[in-house]
Amino acid sequence: MKNTVLLLLLLIISSAVIAQTGNLRGNVYDKDTGEPVPFSNVYLQGTTFGANTDIEGFFTITNVPVGDYQLISQYIGY
Repeated sequence: MKNTVLLLLLLIISSAVIAQTGNLRGNVYDKDTGEPVPFSNVYLQGTTFGANTDIEGFFTITNVPVGDYQLISQYIGY
């Protein structure tokens, strides 16, 4: 019984460690004017994680694994 409980506890802890992800939210603004940049592409360099900003420059990237990333914003015409 003691071994079964220990095994179950280890499985629960290991699944929690593996499933650690986060969400990245923010706004993209023009540095000179302070206006939001609508519909720009925002992504984490070297990954497939990204999103588009809405009309107010807001974006959310979900299920991002723990790590260090460089956030890139691109907009055609800027």
